[in-house]
Amino acid sequence: MRHAAAEPHSTRHPLWADLWIITHAEDGEPLAHVPSLSLGLAGALLTHLVLPTDWDRERQGFSTSRALIVGDAVIVTDPMPTGKPLVDWATAHLHAAARTSVRDALNDLALFAYDKVQAALFAADMIRPVERRRLLARKTTYPLSNSRAIYQVRGRLCHVVQTFVRIDPETDALGGLFRALNLEPQLYLDLPDISDRRDAMTRRLGRTTRAAERVIHTTQDLIGEAATAVYR
Repeated sequence: MRHAAAEPHSTRHPLWADLWIITHAEDGEPLAHVPSLSLGLAGALLTHLVLPTDWDRERQGFSTSRALIVGDAVIVTDPMPTGKPLVDWATAHLHAAARTSVRDALNDLALFAYDKVQAALFAADMIRPVERRRLLARKTTYPLSNSRAIYQVRGRLCHVVQTFVRIDPETDALGGLFRALNLEPQLYLDLPDISDRRDAMTRRLGRTTRAAERVIHTTQDLIGEAATAVYR
């Protein structure tokens, strides 16, 4: 199966936006249950905060992250607003919680993550509301304004999984979150011959920061627990 070429890093969206893009169909329908998606988006937001991803031109290196995980506690180290509403909301929410556990932080963020990410993408003109009639009711979905973004994100993720070339920590995190949502069959990434690479991507993320790997594993656990609870 062929995929679009990976997009340049300069045009890339944040991790939480990439996860939204890749977990929704072209018509805006979610590919997984919204509660699970909200946990995945919470994991993307927390990973975004613990990853040192901003290049510091003066120091010629990556700047420190906005949050750390010490023991089992999430500690916000930089609560100053960035001017990015979604990031500022997540940072303020965790800062107010004061040393909450990783599980509790993810569960707390997940209560609002889906709606918050959707609102942020709408404000950025990345998605648009479309109303459709379904049987006797109407339903509003939010497809992407530019559907090409779906194929760009899919192409990058598939390229990394199939070749194991490292592009950046965010793509490794995206692979872990996508797997947690059990959506790999959508991109034919559930083949046995690449299963080891999928696991290795998360381990490779841990070499950048153990905190990000911890967030991915905890998100996977919470999504698995939520799915199991449905059948009890």
